Amino acid sequence: MSLEDDRDIRREGIGLRWPFRRTTLEKTLWTVIVWFVFGLFVLGPLATVFAFSFTSSVLSGTGTFTLRWYGQLFSQPGLYGPLIRSFEIAVIVVVFQLMFGTLIAYSTVRAKVFGAKTLDTL
Repeated sequence: MSLEDDRDIRREGIGLRWPFRRTTLEKTLWTVIVWFVFGLFVLGPLATVFAFSFTSSVLSGTGTFTLRWYGQLFSQPGLYGPLIRSFEIAVIVVVFQLMFGTLIAYSTVRAKVFGAKTLDTL
């Protein structure tokens, strides 16, 4: 099959499938895999710590449901300072992330920036 034959086939609407083009099923499968890995390695440990915070045992997850650790958190005055400081830092970090994220998003959409496609993917 020659190059001219390929052009004729494309003109007739038959078309050739590009060998590296992914189908919708492949895209969906990769999306599910990426989200599963994200959940496993990022959200999994957070969910485990959150679940263990409601047990009576310190090290093992076995035990009865209790709010003991949260009661101790708010009953000890020495923990108020670090708790408030953690919330202050979290608010400051969120504000800076929103500012920088908005600037980066705006600049990659409006200007031709090297790596813009990569940032869109992220």
